[in-house]
Amino acid sequence: MAETPPEDQLSWSAVVTKGRTNATVPRMLTRKSPLGQKERLEHSIIFETPDIQQKWLTQRAAAIIQNSLHPDTVLFELRANDFEHYTDAYRLLIEKIGPLKGNGARPISRFGNALKPELIIETKFETPELNKKAVTEGFQHKGVLYKAVPAGSKTEGNRLQTVTLSQLPYDISDEEIVNGLRNSMRYFGKVLRVTKFTDHGWFEGEAKVSLDTNPVED
Repeated sequence: MAETPPEDQLSWSAVVTKGRTNATVPRMLTRKSPLGQKERLEHSIIFETPDIQQKWLTQRAAAIIQNSLHPDTVLFELRANDFEHYTDAYRLLIEKIGPLKGNGARPISRFGNALKPELIIETKFETPELNKKAVTEGFQHKGVLYKAVPAGSKTEGNRLQTVTLSQLPYDISDEEIVNGLRNSMRYFGKVLRVTKFTDHGWFEGEAKVSLDTNPVED
């Protein structure tokens, strides 16, 4: 049986794995300016999977209504302030994509925080082709391109988590950060996104990882 090397001989990614297992990975510290005001760190996404937006939106929608999403539907996330009444968005979907099946939809975001300027709509178009058009092509409205995400049953079981890390090596490339975190965090889930934080443009070893913690199918 192979012996575990001393901690001072482990690679930084192995230390992250060990620390995550023992729940001892250092978290980011709150930053304050010399005047005592909380500082906002800059962040940049250095890795992202194509399906992360779909996973986050379906999880948020299901959490808001505390129920399952309907099968074979799609989700749109629009700006609530663009509509005098939220049902005006239904008319926009018909105008831009096509008729809605049953002439209906579900305003997911109305079951959540009414103060948030978001409008999440679950709906189903008359044909699968129109559903596909909503996802692949979307539509333009007031200078913004909106595309739907599928809300099928395969995405409803998402268990997404965000882990913040600090004291990572500050002298390595973005590629090394991504490869190291994808390798070290694979025991806890699939890495969907890696975000690097900087303070006034300087990287000090702080990052955030978004994980899909669903069991991986072989």
